[in-house]
Amino acid sequence: MLFAIILISTYDTLTVHYAEGIKVDGNVEVQWYQADSTLVYRQFSPYYDSISTYRTVVKCLQDKGNLYFLFDIHTGGEQPIVKLAGAEDRVTVYIDPMDSKVMAYGFSVTASNQRLDWLVLDDGRWSDYTWAGVWESATRVYRNGTDNRLVIEIKIPFKTLRFRNDIADWGVQFRVYFQRYKETNYWVLPDQREGLRVSQFGILTNVKPTVVGYGTEIYPVGLTKHTLYREEKKTIPWVGLDITWKISPSLTLNVTGWPDFAEIESDPFKMSLSKYEIYYSERRPFFLEGKEIFEPSGFGIVKPFYSRRVGRRMRDGTGEVPILGGLKLTGKTRRWEFGLLSAYTGDKFGDWDTAYATLWNVLRYKHYIFTNSELGGMLATRMDKGSSYYVVDVDGSLRSTHDNLTYQVVGNLSHSSAGIFVSCRGEKRLSQEYTVFMQSTYTGEGFDISPLGYATTFAGDRSIFLFIHRMKFISKGNLDRWSYGLGYSSNKEANEPWCHAMYLNGYLGFRKPFPIRVNLSIGGGRSYESGTYFWSKSLNWNIGLKPKQYSFWIGGYYGYGWNYRRNLLAWQGTLQFSAYVPFWERFSLNPFGNLWVELNPHGKLLQVTMTASIYFDIIITPYMDVTIAANPVAVYEDGKLQLTQERISLFYSWEFKPKSKFYLVWNTLYIQNGNGWQPIEQIAAIKLRWLFLF
Repeated sequence: MLFAIILISTYDTLTVHYAEGIKVDGNVEVQWYQADSTLVYRQFSPYYDSISTYRTVVKCLQDKGNLYFLFDIHTGGEQPIVKLAGAEDRVTVYIDPMDSKVMAYGFSVTASNQRLDWLVLDDGRWSDYTWAGVWESATRVYRNGTDNRLVIEIKIPFKTLRFRNDIADWGVQFRVYFQRYKETNYWVLPDQREGLRVSQFGILTNVKPTVVGYGTEIYPVGLTKHTLYREEKKTIPWVGLDITWKISPSLTLNVTGWPDFAEIESDPFKMSLSKYEIYYSERRPFFLEGKEIFEPSGFGIVKPFYSRRVGRRMRDGTGEVPILGGLKLTGKTRRWEFGLLSAYTGDKFGDWDTAYATLWNVLRYKHYIFTNSELGGMLATRMDKGSSYYVVDVDGSLRSTHDNLTYQVVGNLSHSSAGIFVSCRGEKRLSQEYTVFMQSTYTGEGFDISPLGYATTFAGDRSIFLFIHRMKFISKGNLDRWSYGLGYSSNKEANEPWCHAMYLNGYLGFRKPFPIRVNLSIGGGRSYESGTYFWSKSLNWNIGLKPKQYSFWIGGYYGYGWNYRRNLLAWQGTLQFSAYVPFWERFSLNPFGNLWVELNPHGKLLQVTMTASIYFDIIITPYMDVTIAANPVAVYEDGKLQLTQERISLFYSWEFKPKSKFYLVWNTLYIQNGNGWQPIEQIAAIKLRWLFLF
């Protein structure tokens, strides 16, 4: 039997045959008997390159407008794990329809038919879960004593993909996860150290899309926002519209008018003791479409264009700068990508903050070379009343089988300043166990991209970082792997002296009694800040556990250094916690907690700030759910604990057809003041997203 499995799966190629009348219902119709098939049988974890516990057959067919996949999993005398709330068996298809060797689409379906899709970027090093496609799936469990089966069908319309018309061979990879054994299996087994790599995919051959047309998505948004600011009440009706037009398989146009700021999915409370601005992820549909094109290669530490600048929140709390309209054109083929974005924001006059009407423009181009390397460039501009800003970026990544070199050069120009930033970072595998990482940055005087972009560096900064890492995999037993690393960093801020530090990192991974991951890092060195020399010290740690259906993670930092929030030298620390706790069949609790501890130079406790984001989810069907969320913030100071603010939210979401959703939202932020709890912001919204494909 083992010989037969190996013989069938020797060649990592799956041929697509044409068929009509395929129904996505979990039944294996007669059309599937003519399809080419392969087996997913090679374990990635917990026992690398061993045989899968269950037998999984994968088949593929197509008709004029769609690509179909069938997973037929035989679990023998054990029943598949099917749970609406909780970890369950899952299959994933990765497709590279451009044969780019760098970017792929991911489509994942659980045994209960819950879907997830995303983009795999940078040859598998990054994932973008903001992407949403139009596709369908169906699952069915067959229970028959000693021959239980899980059948999963997936239908992916060609119109939801960017693909090439001149090739018939696409990159493809399959992954199957079995919850009972915490087991992950791949069709083409990735390198154990690196994990998934698009450049190492197998081949889906004889793909011949015959669909002609384009896709149009219309996304109207309506909401009513009630606010209370300094005893001033306002009820603001709001209507917005997003339109996506897929002009061709490789070209997409997005248009937006008066989009909502997405406060209904509000950013959780965050605090920082560092000197850098807090980074917030994008949530608005217009800016999410094609977002990966506008990212620098390797997602560098400097982002020339930070879309959250557009339509920002006013610093005095009086609302958001209105976005009046926007247009975005993106294109992608196997060897190049480009993006053109233009947005216009209106005037906003607050109590002490002012924003004038502004025109934002971004032009981005990427060109792929060799197998999976890339070169890119970007120009971003911002023009408002009496001022203009320009940011130019040149970046790229040179990749080989195990090594990677990424560079970025960014320059800014305005009427008052000009500067340049240069970075280079690399990854070099020395042997099967040893890898070296390096990074060097240079920030020139006058560098400032804050009006347009985001950076964790300031004018005059310099830095060098070297890290040698050893990882050892254990083929048998409770211990899965261990690793340790030694690092050195040297950095300099403007006219201040160079500072040096050393780091030691250790890691342990366990298979049994259940997956456990332990990380520990210690560091220290000579530092300088605000005319003061001192010895910095740091301890970072985290532990991840996955017993049965549950998942827990806890981690923290404690160290001696500069507190930029209070501008003093002292001990400080953070503690973070997250969990996923499903119970019964349809309910789960998902808490996320953060704690910041600040001490004075003499070790006396100054303040403890605590916040939690607590989500209670009710999954009604795989396509309909309700979430009740709370985000309290508490402060312990001078021996007193006080709850200072609380955000309470209710979300109802129903996906009545692929990528078409109906939302009901209620969201209120309360602040504690001398008069008790006062609502300062309240939003009630009905949102409808409807997809039309032609």
